[in-house]
Amino acid sequence: PAPPPPPPTQPRAHRDRNRRTVEAQMLRARDHYLRVLDDMPTLVRRLDRDGQCLNVNASWRTLTGIAADQALGDGWLRAIHPDDRDALAGDGEHEYRLMRADGGYAWIHEVTRPLKDQDGHDIGVLASGIDVTQSREFQEKLQQSNAELEQFAYVASHDMREPLRMINSYLGLIERRLGADLPAEIHEFLAFARDGAMRMDKLILDLLQYSRIGRMSAPRTMVDLNETLAEARANLGLAMAEQGAGIEAGALPTVFASPDDMLRLFQNLIANAIKYRQPGVPPQVVIAAQRQTGAWKIAVSDNGIGISREFFDRIFRIFQRLHGRDEHGGGSGIGLSICKKIVESHGGRIWVDSPGPNQGSVFSFTLPA
Repeated sequence: PAPPPPPPTQPRAHRDRNRRTVEAQMLRARDHYLRVLDDMPTLVRRLDRDGQCLNVNASWRTLTGIAADQALGDGWLRAIHPDDRDALAGDGEHEYRLMRADGGYAWIHEVTRPLKDQDGHDIGVLASGIDVTQSREFQEKLQQSNAELEQFAYVASHDMREPLRMINSYLGLIERRLGADLPAEIHEFLAFARDGAMRMDKLILDLLQYSRIGRMSAPRTMVDLNETLAEARANLGLAMAEQGAGIEAGALPTVFASPDDMLRLFQNLIANAIKYRQPGVPPQVVIAAQRQTGAWKIAVSDNGIGISREFFDRIFRIFQRLHGRDEHGGGSGIGLSICKKIVESHGGRIWVDSPGPNQGSVFSFTLPA
């Protein structure tokens, strides 16, 4: 059979009309793209492969006070702090100082990405940044506050404890020197004074430990909570043996956390269950983990004296006690406050549930997965 006839050739005028239609569509798409960049609240600049500026958006122009035509080519570089220009090399994330219209500098956190054509060839760079000046200033103030807190910690650990040690020492000397001649009532008064000095020293140490959470904690790494629980169990071995306490635990996850903070968290919760046991009932602790969206929920259940609902929030406040000082082995009332600070410093939350008095408690906390 004869080959099919070739397709009819379009008239030249028709081809030109199609080309003009495509070009018009491309121009409209380009204009729309540029308007979107111009309306973005972030600071946007577009460079070619040689680092020459092609355009900057309205947010960039407003912050710097530099007009669009003045930023073209190398013009945009004059707004960059001279010491920070080398930090802008390459793709990725950068922080640098950008001169504002008032002559001061703003700290900018910027992300740069390569621009490619339809064939995958590099044609330039698109950079988008946000003003993080307030965040940087907050970090500087926080560092200064931490330095002041560190000074307080030194005073608390040394200067405040030294007079207490001296008081306790002299009380002991008085009792030994005049012991035979002192009436029983004075012996009792001296015992009260020594006990007060020792409790104050313990309170200072607990407060010091509370202040160090987050600042002095070990660097965060991947922590296997099964190993953490084993270490906490070993550290509390004597107390558990004395009270006949038992611990039952399912598989626990590995989380990104400070190892010593996790150890302190588990020790405090288990020690709390042992301390607030029911008379004549061996403490039993059950620990379980449950995967949630973006987090792990860890529950520490006990068979202790329980907690009334009206005290659920109060027990996590610093120095709050629900029982007399001589009940359940005393204590400063800071253990659960430490647990709360540890969990919250890791981006989680902690809470308690209890059916009521003598029905046990469940302390639950979350940690980011």
